[in-house]
Amino acid sequence: MKVLKKKSWAWVFACEGCGSKLEAEIDDVKIGYFNGSYCENGDKEYCVSCPECGELTIVPETKLTLAVTNTADKKGGDK
Repeated sequence: MKVLKKKSWAWVFACEGCGSKLEAEIDDVKIGYFNGSYCENGDKEYCVSCPECGELTIVPETKLTLAVTNTADKKGGDK
């Protein structure tokens, strides 16, 4: 199948750290590991970082698309 017009992905949200209203784009999403211990990586989550304060926000699963997860997976993540 040929894609004739690619729909861009964006997610608008408020940063819980500083209250800024932000719009995340597909290239902003990265992989993070949360709730782990010294010996374990923790749970893999897709997240974005606020450019104002650095607060990490987990992208809700309902907002993720295959294109978003594939792009983040190619970049890898911090373990």
